[in-house]
Amino acid sequence: MKITIQHIILLFLLGPFPGTVSVAQDDGHSAPLEAIDFFTDRSIYISGENILFSAIIMTQNSPGEKALSKVLYVEMINQKNDQILGQKFLVFNAVSTGYIKVPLNLSTGIYYLKSYTKYMRNFGPGSFSYTKIRVLNPFESSIQIEDTEVTDHKTDTTVTSGVEAYDLFHIETDRAVYKQLDSISISIIPKIHRDSLKITCISVVPSHSGEPGAMIINGIEKQKDKFEYMPDYYGITLTGLLLDNHSNQPLPSTELELSILGDSSDFISVYTNSDGRFFFPLPRLTGQKTVFMAAERADSIIPSILVDNDFSPISINMPYQTFNLSENERVTALNLARNLQISEHFTSRSDTLANEPENHGDLPFYGTPTETLNIDDYVQLPTLEDYFNELPYLVKVRRLKGKKYLKMMGTSSGIQIFEPLVLVDMIAVHDMDAILSISSKHIAHIDIINETYVKGNMTYGGIVSIFSKNDDFAGIELPHSGIFIKYDFLAGSMTLNNSPGDSHIPDARNTLYWDGNFQLTSDTPREILFKSGHSRGQYDIVLQGVLNNGERFIQIATFRVE
Repeated sequence: MKITIQHIILLFLLGPFPGTVSVAQDDGHSAPLEAIDFFTDRSIYISGENILFSAIIMTQNSPGEKALSKVLYVEMINQKNDQILGQKFLVFNAVSTGYIKVPLNLSTGIYYLKSYTKYMRNFGPGSFSYTKIRVLNPFESSIQIEDTEVTDHKTDTTVTSGVEAYDLFHIETDRAVYKQLDSISISIIPKIHRDSLKITCISVVPSHSGEPGAMIINGIEKQKDKFEYMPDYYGITLTGLLLDNHSNQPLPSTELELSILGDSSDFISVYTNSDGRFFFPLPRLTGQKTVFMAAERADSIIPSILVDNDFSPISINMPYQTFNLSENERVTALNLARNLQISEHFTSRSDTLANEPENHGDLPFYGTPTETLNIDDYVQLPTLEDYFNELPYLVKVRRLKGKKYLKMMGTSSGIQIFEPLVLVDMIAVHDMDAILSISSKHIAHIDIINETYVKGNMTYGGIVSIFSKNDDFAGIELPHSGIFIKYDFLAGSMTLNNSPGDSHIPDARNTLYWDGNFQLTSDTPREILFKSGHSRGQYDIVLQGVLNNGERFIQIATFRVE
């Protein structure tokens, strides 16, 4: 027999395009306006836990258009707008799902998950999404106390909210009460047409672990004559400004080169626009990488590279709220903390969150070279120039007007027209005398491509890629304008294992099930299967999302584990 137990709430947000924080429509905006609805599996977390989230990006004043941006920026901030952490997530079909790990040493208090796209920064922080969470640190007695008198915020806002009952789904469980480690089957049937649902998320969590709140912040800025931030159309875009270090004036139409070092190395070259700004489209890598950037240098100009902050430093005046828990929430929080301690003691994180490995292959960005010169295969010669001239390889040294250059041998017409790209440990070097004088004892091998190579908007007459033995650029002097930065690419993705573990190890999951993009078809039941854990008590089946008319909904059914 199917048991149907339901408690239904709809968060009806005023305004034409609600979200966790929604922005009031400004009829004066003709450009597309992106807005975000952001959802989490719970709203109460223990320090050290993972926050599972889902976000949908919609075009506010052009509902039929697809979202422009392919990258979601998420920050955790406190009520003073201090950033705790910031991460970037890829967007597929206007939806981004992922997780954020709450720092282990984070103090008990109220925090917000601030989410936006780079394009939304053109309209100010009042256009961003803000989702309130409460964090408890069981190892600290202090609570983060916020100063209610904040004067350094840049944007004034007004906040409104509302709640309205609604009934959208049949949520049926095969039983009302389960035992520990039981298999649980839930059937979900929409009462409305599938096309009426923009996005649906489902989580199964302990009751009183926090129902999502809702706010509207009216703080969008007027449309500007010129946008400073363009959408991330394909992935992360590293942007900034190139200045003349002496005059402090922008340098238009100037070439910049960027190298990604280490694993998944890459090379990108672009020109600045008429305002001296640059835009590097980056590959879809994860984690932190070392990046080197350098600009073309003329005799009378010393370029200075200013890289934009990926995260918006402009804040809004968030409404101050006092941290508190109801008696039921206190009991739930105690169980959440206990389960987290048990889980960390007996299992590794991979037992409940499965890593999705990053695989970019072992080849450099140019793939398999035409030929490779391994220095140790030959009698040692003094310099690289000697190898190019004495050995029968595809590169020779030539002179033109007293200056040496590398001549690529081959039949491709492009190699006679364009200069080759010369790399030392993946960094472009243009000082030919310095390259040719490198001692061969520092070099491991040289990759050669003797065909025209097109990368982005740049065309090269082949590639000569030199690799040092110690990854130290063979002691060559790098461009003076160059800078090294530690750059955070995309955050890694993980999937929740809904039935993890060995029966001999306590199953102390706090979130039993999560799907951030739950797919439903009209009039057809969707069944989900998972196992209960060792933790007893009442659990909520939480369905939340957005309707096509812009209304956010949340619907809850319950069962017990005894």
